[in-house]
Amino acid sequence: MEISVVIPAFNEERVIVKTVNEVKDFLKNNFSSFEIIVVDDKSTDRTLEILKQIPDIRLNRNLRNHGKGYTIAKGVRKTLGDWILFMDADSSTNVTELIKFLPHKSNYDLIIGSRALADSDVRIKQNSVKVFLGKAGNLLIRLLLAPNIHDTQCGFKFLTKK
Repeated sequence: MEISVVIPAFNEERVIVKTVNEVKDFLKNNFSSFEIIVVDDKSTDRTLEILKQIPDIRLNRNLRNHGKGYTIAKGVRKTLGDWILFMDADSSTNVTELIKFLPHKSNYDLIIGSRALADSDVRIKQNSVKVFLGKAGNLLIRLLLAPNIHDTQCGFKFLTKK
């Protein structure tokens, strides 16, 4: 399989159908084989019920709410693709941005989207508290672990299966 897309979801009833349909359309037009794995993190709204109605996705559910990191890791472990994209269920970074990554995939094992670069086009704004906490966490991670990664918190990452 060429690519697996993992979408963690928690209380995304308003946007999940649109996101999955956009992902399907994009993958059909750009890849020969693909899968979409959605992991519901024990949503308390109608997200799971809605996901059960969407054809051609692999649906998994956490038995209790574990958070985004656990949910992404669970989805990644289930992938069959040579490449894996994980992205947020609200499409805060649209799947079409993957086009920008594809020319670089032979040079890297991991490509991370960034909202922190000067030419980043952020269209869905987060609330100021979330922005502040994200920037503070990102700064700490950059200082301690990854100085060359400008936005460690961006939910749009493309990596090889290995």
